[in-house]
Amino acid sequence: MSGRLPDFSDKPVLTAPEVAQILGLSLRSVRSAMANGDLPVVRVGGRVWVPTAALRRLLGVDGPEELSPASPDLRLIGGRGS
Repeated sequence: MSGRLPDFSDKPVLTAPEVAQILGLSLRSVRSAMANGDLPVVRVGGRVWVPTAALRRLLGVDGPEELSPASPDLRLIGGRGS
């Protein structure tokens, strides 16, 4: 893997699997973070998404660059350090 992820900036919301890919976490960890409020979510009907803009703010990614698993704040999500 090249270390570069797809650019999700054109999507207003992300699914749990997409967030797991971006953060380099397991799907279970992402879903747990979504459920306990560690990740901001939008709920519509029975679906739950993470707003892309909120994830960018959380990670300190302000520009159009790709979200990357290299962010130093990732160790705060999921409860385990790198």
